[in-house]
Amino acid sequence: MADPLSPITGNIRTLHIVLGDQLNEDSSLWDGFDPSQDAALMAEVIEESLPSTTQQDNGLAISSKQRTLLFFSAMRHFAQQMTRNNIPLIYWDIPHTIVSLSDALQQTCEHCSPTNIKVVLPGDYRVYNALNSWAKRESRSIEWLEDTHFLAQKGEFKQWMSKRKKPIMEYWYRHLRQRKHLLMDNKKPEGGQWNFDADNRKSFGKAGPTNLPIPPTFSPDPITLQAQKDIEKHLSELPGTLEDLGIRI
Repeated sequence: MADPLSPITGNIRTLHIVLGDQLNEDSSLWDGFDPSQDAALMAEVIEESLPSTTQQDNGLAISSKQRTLLFFSAMRHFAQQMTRNNIPLIYWDIPHTIVSLSDALQQTCEHCSPTNIKVVLPGDYRVYNALNSWAKRESRSIEWLEDTHFLAQKGEFKQWMSKRKKPIMEYWYRHLRQRKHLLMDNKKPEGGQWNFDADNRKSFGKAGPTNLPIPPTFSPDPITLQAQKDIEKHLSELPGTLEDLGIRI
């Protein structure tokens, strides 16, 4: 089991935290990244798959082996690509039994003392609040960056609703289309029609859909196979099975 901190031998300027659902090279996280001064942090944390009893009581669901494998495999492949791109990377894999992202961040900061910390806004307020709580406790500040995965900006829906009486999804959808100029012909929808919902409301009948295409299958590579072994060893209590998942990842 390799030491995740070994790639970093001294203090760094900025620590860039890469979340498991933000694995894209065109992220705003990489703006201004300097490999000679900065480093990236990724972590496979236990509570994201197997939350504590208290977290479960507060609505955080247990993951499955299949879902966790998808995340771990994607994260490890992205980490491999970053290493190939000569990006200094601290990667906590699941054998290190890091419980939370805050734990990984704490140990990393104790090792390399970053001056700045950057994170793209998480899609989950729980993660956002946990990192903010850590920063407050440690008297640190976090620079939150816009998540370009989403069409809407933070707070945009609230501002849009302030001028309306009812939250009707169709009008919100049209607002985003117009603001981003997606499939628009000046101020009108391209083709003259906003959507085709009325054409998609017929039922399949009791027999359900027929003539479905066979889903594509893929053989797992060594990275995925190792992630599968790690899950079976360290997260064996998760529900689900990975026995036949290798051909459908």
